[in-house]
Amino acid sequence: MATLIPAGTAGAEGPEPSLPSSSSLTGDTSSWYYTKSASPAGQSVADVAVDRRAWRQARRRFLWRLSKTERVLKCGRCRISADPVIRVQDDRAHYAGLVTCGSIWECPVCEAKIRQARAVEVGEAAARWDQAGRGCYMITLTVPHSAGMSLDRMWSDMTKAMQKCRAGKAYQQLKNRLGIAATATAKETTHGPSGWHPHLHTLVFTTEPCSAEGIAALTLHFSRYWTRAVVGAGYGLPSPVHGVRVDACRSADDAAQYLVKTQDGWNVGSELARGDLKSAQPEHRLPFEILADIERYGLAEDVALWREYEATMPGKRAIVWSRYYREVLGMTATEMTDEELAAAEVGGETIAVLSPDCWDGIWTAGLDTAVLEAAEAGGLDAINLLLHRHHIPLATPHEPQCDSFSSRLGAR
Repeated sequence: MATLIPAGTAGAEGPEPSLPSSSSLTGDTSSWYYTKSASPAGQSVADVAVDRRAWRQARRRFLWRLSKTERVLKCGRCRISADPVIRVQDDRAHYAGLVTCGSIWECPVCEAKIRQARAVEVGEAAARWDQAGRGCYMITLTVPHSAGMSLDRMWSDMTKAMQKCRAGKAYQQLKNRLGIAATATAKETTHGPSGWHPHLHTLVFTTEPCSAEGIAALTLHFSRYWTRAVVGAGYGLPSPVHGVRVDACRSADDAAQYLVKTQDGWNVGSELARGDLKSAQPEHRLPFEILADIERYGLAEDVALWREYEATMPGKRAIVWSRYYREVLGMTATEMTDEELAAAEVGGETIAVLSPDCWDGIWTAGLDTAVLEAAEAGGLDAINLLLHRHHIPLATPHEPQCDSFSSRLGAR
C-alpha cells in the first residue's frame, strides 16, 4: 500500500471564507454558471476539454479550503510518491503520483474521470444490445418536492419506492412478458426555487423490442407502483408529466443522451453516467454549480446547501445495475470501483519530475492547471520558464537532456 506523503500545509485548510447572506449583496448576483459552458464559435474540442479541466481543477482547489472530507482535502494535492511526474498522452498533460479521492459526488476532477469510464462502459453495452436487434427503454422517476425538504430523506424514500416497483409477483410477470434482461439506474440531483430535485434515470434492456402494448404495460406498472410508494411515504401525487416518463431508445445514441446530456455533443452512455457534463435548467443548479457560486459569491445559503449535499451523497452508488448484468450484456472486463477508476494511470510519456519542494510551490501558488497547459504548449522548457517566473524550484527531466533551456536555468 502506498504511503501518503502530505504536501506542505500552507493554504491547505484554513478558515472558511466570509459568508454574507443574500440580503447583504446588492446588484446582479445571478449565477455565472449559465454561461460557463458556452463555447465560442469555432472553439475546438481540445480547447473545450482544456477549459473544462481548468474549471474542474479550480473547483477542487476551492474544495481544499471548503470541504470537510479528509480525502477530498488531499485529492490532487498530497503525494503518494516521493516525486510526482507530469506525463503527456495524445497532446494532453496530466500528473501522476498524487492522491485521488475517488469521490464521484464531492470532487469534480475525480467525478469526470469516473463518469467518463462508466459512460464508455454503458455506451458499449448499449451499442452491442442495439446491434443485436434488442430493445432498450428509458424511465425517469421523481417525486413532488418543495423548498426545505431534506435531500437525505427524499433519496431514502425514492430508493425504497424503486425497490417496491421492482419487487413482487407483478414485476416478475412484467419481466417475463417484456423479456427484461437487465436494468441500470442512475441518481441525479439539482436544486432550484422548489428546493432539491432528485430524480432517477433507469435503462431497461429487453430481449426483444417492445410493442406499443408492451411500452404501455411498462409505463402503467411503474406509474402505479411508483405513485403508490411515493404517496405512502407522505408525498403528493407525482406529476402526470414528469413523475414517471417512459421513452424508447431508437439507438445506442438515444441511450447515451438519456444517461447524461452533455454540453459538447452526445456520447453513448452519457445521460446515465456523465452527470458532470449536464447543465441544469434555468433557475436550477447542479451541485458543482452551487460550489462554483459559493466561490464566486460566498452566500451562506449556498454553503448550507453544499454541506447538506456532501453529508448526504457519499456512500451512495451513482449507478446501480441489476444482478448478472455483466454476463447478460456481454461486459467482459473486470468491474472497477470508483476509487480504482479515479486512481487508474492514464499512461503517456513522462516529461518532467517534480521534487517535493517543486510540487509544493506549484499547488501553493495555484499553478497546477497552468503547469499542465505549459507542458502541452512547450514541454519541460515551458514548464520551467513558468516555474522560474514564480521563483519555484525547477522540474527535472525524466532522462538527461543536453543544452536545454531547463538545463541552463538550473545551472545558474
